[in-house]
Amino acid sequence: ENGVFDENLMSQLGKPYKISEVAHKPYPAGRATQTVLTMLRQWQDEGAFSVSDIESIDIRIPPLVMLMVGRPIEPQMTASYARLCLRFIVPLMLIDREIDPRRFNEAVYNDREIVGLSEKINIHGDGNPDKNALGPQSMSVTLKDGSVFELTCSDPLGSPNNPLNQTQRNSKVNKCFELGLPQHDASAFIAQCDGLAALKNCRDLLTLVS
Repeated sequence: ENGVFDENLMSQLGKPYKISEVAHKPYPAGRATQTVLTMLRQWQDEGAFSVSDIESIDIRIPPLVMLMVGRPIEPQMTASYARLCLRFIVPLMLIDREIDPRRFNEAVYNDREIVGLSEKINIHGDGNPDKNALGPQSMSVTLKDGSVFELTCSDPLGSPNNPLNQTQRNSKVNKCFELGLPQHDASAFIAQCDGLAALKNCRDLLTLVS
């Protein structure tokens, strides 16, 4: 400020490089839903319970996340609203085991199974004093037989501390090409990215998506 060299700011450069802190969003839903989706996927991969066994779902999230995704499900939501509606995103993930943006439509919003599951979801603020916090978040699923499954997650899938593996990354790229760039070759793009360090001209990469 006022031409004064900030030694403190300069001393932080590259510690770490900010590019290393960039998160990837594995699911095509709002960023603030990714932690809950990560927990659901863990249970699904473990075969913890079936959707038909669920009695109730309790989700505890920081105030900022509550503000963004604690909204009610609506029968005529826009896709942008639905992407940030946990009461829609959670049932969709439970039923489909993925988030497919083609399912963001009025017929699905009013599907009996989707609406029925949404009514079992209780979303609570966790009282986190940090008004900018996105985590940790926690969730418990109570089954009809009284069993309770609980998880807490601070690092959603795709974050620097919980990165996508190569299979997950390639699956994400393939899905993006399938939905948005069906005329282009996802495999060529993936191969080019794998050799990014040796790329001599960024145009070689950009021509694969233009």
